[in-house]
Amino acid sequence: MSVVDITPKAVKTATSKRLLAQFVADLSVAGDDLEDAKSQRLRVRKNFVAHAERLKSKETLGLIASALVIADLVEQGWLIKPKRNGRVLAHRPSDDDEEIRAHKRRRYHAARDSQLRHPATRAFVERMERGTLTSTGRHSIFSLMRDGRHLQFEISGALSGASGKSLADLVRPYIQFVNSTAQCAITGLALQDVWRYFRHTWSNPYESVPGRSMLFLVRDGAAPNHPVMGIGAISSAAVQLDARDRFIGWLGEDILASCKLDPKPEYAEWAIATIDKALKAIYRQDFLEKGLLPAKLPKHVPPELIAKLQKIAAKARDDHYARAGAALNKAGGDATGVTAADWLKYARSSLFTFKRAREIATLLETRNTLQAAWDGVAKQKRMEVLLSSASGRSAFVKVVRLARSMTVGTEIADLTVCGAVPPYNTLLGGKLVAMLAASPEVVLEYRRRYEAVPSIIASSMAGRAIVRPANLAFIGTTSLYGERPNQYDRTSYPCGIVGGPEEESVRYRYLTSHERNRTSGVGTFQFGRDAKLAIEKYTMSITNGRRVNNVFGEGTSPKLRSLRDGLNALGFSSEEMLQHGIEKVVYGATLVSNTARYLLRLDETPNYLFSLDEAEASTAKIAQYWFERWASSRMGRPDTEQKLLAHTLVRPIRHGARVVLPSNDEDQLSFRIE
Repeated sequence: MSVVDITPKAVKTATSKRLLAQFVADLSVAGDDLEDAKSQRLRVRKNFVAHAERLKSKETLGLIASALVIADLVEQGWLIKPKRNGRVLAHRPSDDDEEIRAHKRRRYHAARDSQLRHPATRAFVERMERGTLTSTGRHSIFSLMRDGRHLQFEISGALSGASGKSLADLVRPYIQFVNSTAQCAITGLALQDVWRYFRHTWSNPYESVPGRSMLFLVRDGAAPNHPVMGIGAISSAAVQLDARDRFIGWLGEDILASCKLDPKPEYAEWAIATIDKALKAIYRQDFLEKGLLPAKLPKHVPPELIAKLQKIAAKARDDHYARAGAALNKAGGDATGVTAADWLKYARSSLFTFKRAREIATLLETRNTLQAAWDGVAKQKRMEVLLSSASGRSAFVKVVRLARSMTVGTEIADLTVCGAVPPYNTLLGGKLVAMLAASPEVVLEYRRRYEAVPSIIASSMAGRAIVRPANLAFIGTTSLYGERPNQYDRTSYPCGIVGGPEEESVRYRYLTSHERNRTSGVGTFQFGRDAKLAIEKYTMSITNGRRVNNVFGEGTSPKLRSLRDGLNALGFSSEEMLQHGIEKVVYGATLVSNTARYLLRLDETPNYLFSLDEAEASTAKIAQYWFERWASSRMGRPDTEQKLLAHTLVRPIRHGARVVLPSNDEDQLSFRIE
């Protein structure tokens, strides 16, 4: 293992260095009992923060933030060692031991437990378990769990013929979509709370994602109260993912290579049309008023005009960062209640003035390159001429990226949450959730929910509401532990059962891209809420407001950028710290037969692999296929019986779908209701 120097430069005085060194030494507890060691580290952490807050030193905020970062690294398995000269050295956790999966799970659990210790989260979990009196009687989250012993009893009865039921009668899955106001008709519980509770049983911590997020439950209509079988979430897709993009077939470099072999004329017309469409969708009135742009763009735009736009962009960018706390910059991530005047205000804000000027300059440069290459050239030869020069090839790749940007946030999505709720995991319920996430019913709900919703970024760039199509064409996802096999392998259903072509299937495919078939292992989950807040406080203390403001539209992954800036300010290497090292395997499911052509708008209409008529009936057919392909064979296995019997709702409750709260204060007894 290589040694990493993680000495925080924000800790400078001899007193602070001594306190930090002692803190690191106290964290290095040993012992066979992992829970006891974790409790001891938690106590050390609390005592240190309380002591540091009493110092009232200029370095207090930096000292606390640095200590909490190091404490979180220890929880993630880093080996930390203070040196006498004040340096702090560390060894990154290794993933080459014999228990790779268990090791990764422990790292996830450390971050998740930090979240579950938060008072608000604990109060939520306890409230859901305590239950409340609703219009349908008194119910708690336990009302929506299926007792494994009862399920096993029914399976035994069906297998023996004593119950008069078939195995197929024992489960009847259906989808229920979640929104902020929906309630369970049977229990009266808020569906959003139900989804959130079960999400807290995952190995990794629960975090909201920016952009669109459509939550759903899979419930069992064959059992009392229709217990939850699994949960899922369809969210805005990552802007760029090499393995996914290469599989879809819309990487600029790949299309360029294809066009070199076969320079189709349609790409020339498409390229110009894509640029013109993008230019028309950008607000330009203020630039016209200042004389920066003519009312009608000429075929070739003078380079000096483009240079002026670039200067405007640079000035607006500096203004935006200088006015980090200004209300004018606070365009949110939700278009609800936004008026026409608001869109115009956002467009004229320093943030979007910067983005508009920069984008127009780039588009005009690209347009100039295309027009120059095609002057006097027949349409049939335009692509051949364009691709004969380096500048032409570069311009064409930029057009492909532009076309991708118009649909990546609206017509492809990531399956960010997908899994079964015990005891249904024993029957491979995770595969069922994955299959239903790529079903006609989900496609239609996604369209219904977002087809009239303005795109925040596009509308802020246009100064008016811009509504883009919401035809879900591709779903990507990743495995939690980065290993195969997992629930996505061999997960598919034949299109013929849902009105599609008999020879096709909707399938989660393992995606590769040259030598890379995993995500990079960069993220923020390894740092808990307390550390992130401490970093934020320190950053604000040394700057006049934060450079990264979580303003929707400021750029991708504001959480990541904010944490990176804070770690760098403390003197840590953010490149080292943000590499959590848990890579994930990438999967994807195409829902249309013309994925790349539709997403690039070479085709105007998506050709779905299934019928969108009678979507609920399609869900039932997919669920039946899941049952016959996966669940039924497991119902008769001896090991299934033992696994199901482990989930009981008889008090004291021992059920895998119950949130396991970590000890919050090792000096107090737990009075959690049983």
